[in-house]
Amino acid sequence: MEILKIKKSWKFYGVTMINKILLISLSLFVNVCVANEYWTTINTDSNKLRCADGTSYNFHYKKGNENLLIFFNGGGACWDFDSCNSIDKDKYQLNTYEENSNLPYNQPNYWGGLLDFKNNNNNIKDWSVLNLPYCTGDLFLGNKNTIYKKNNKEIQIFHHGKNNLNYALEWLKSNDSRHFQKKLIVGSSAGGYGAILNSNYVNKVIPSNQTYVFFDASDGVVSKTFEDKVFSRNSVWGYKPTSTKRNDYIINRYNQIISSNPHIKYGSFTTSSDIMQILFFNIMNNSPNNWLNISNESIKDWQYKSSENQKFLLNNRNYFTYIQDDCIHSGLRYNDSFYNSDKISFNIWFQDFLNDNNYSKGSEYLFRKTFFTEEERNKCIFRAVNSVKRG
Repeated sequence: MEILKIKKSWKFYGVTMINKILLISLSLFVNVCVANEYWTTINTDSNKLRCADGTSYNFHYKKGNENLLIFFNGGGACWDFDSCNSIDKDKYQLNTYEENSNLPYNQPNYWGGLLDFKNNNNNIKDWSVLNLPYCTGDLFLGNKNTIYKKNNKEIQIFHHGKNNLNYALEWLKSNDSRHFQKKLIVGSSAGGYGAILNSNYVNKVIPSNQTYVFFDASDGVVSKTFEDKVFSRNSVWGYKPTSTKRNDYIINRYNQIISSNPHIKYGSFTTSSDIMQILFFNIMNNSPNNWLNISNESIKDWQYKSSENQKFLLNNRNYFTYIQDDCIHSGLRYNDSFYNSDKISFNIWFQDFLNDNNYSKGSEYLFRKTFFTEEERNKCIFRAVNSVKRG
């Protein structure tokens, strides 16, 4: 059995690469300041509106035309003592979540792709944008302070993701009362889960003539242990499940949302072997000592479950997907994958998606057992890690 052992020796800006791994990423405000020529930063201060580490939550708004983009940033997750304590880099090989909204990759001008608002090839560059940093480890679903314990040690995490989101939406409603023409609810990685799982609520608070929901690198492949901890009535995040059935809760909830809103168009981006989604799936199924040891069996398992999920969702006539035969993670936030991928670039496909020219691309990669070399997979990891700067 081949085991992929992720290299720990690469360095980037003097920081060991593996210690930077993962990923990317709302609250009451006490003051508003202009961050730059485009953005207003809303600083918050409330005991119910925090990041995982207890610091205040900040979000950003750019007032543009009558169309609105609501972007949920990504940044991993934590659900037990080890995952939530993983920011202690002296004890863990990687951190599974990010804990502060002021970190660089939570800033609105950080990303490329769809979020490069100075790129003339970006058809939404003039839209109004609500940028939601992610710093709570709970997929924007949490409403709870949780103390995780193990071996007489404990760590407190402020899972306030849903609280932060609720406040940001109410702030927008109060400070820009326009009725928007098009509204795009979109998220990447952990933020993709937040985007679709909160989309019904977003639609109630912020109305628009047309609504589009898009999740990037958020395939819904998770372990049963993870779902039991997060989507039970005793959720460690304080999440209130819509169903008592927890097996495959996420993908069934996806399908429930999509099928019950036929007037809304839903879409996704994924790759045939998304190495970061595979890594997280491996983390959910293993102890910290084996988090980085990804077997071919784990890869096959993720590929099969991802394909099954896509096949399931494609039964809905209002759902469309763009699948790329690659191992990269997240296509929406990077110029290389958004503007330069395949014969029909992701950017062109996305323009068609927003203009109601509906089709899926890449369905031939479903259930294809594509395997990339260790060198190729490490490049995909490096691409993701290279983009996550903490200072």
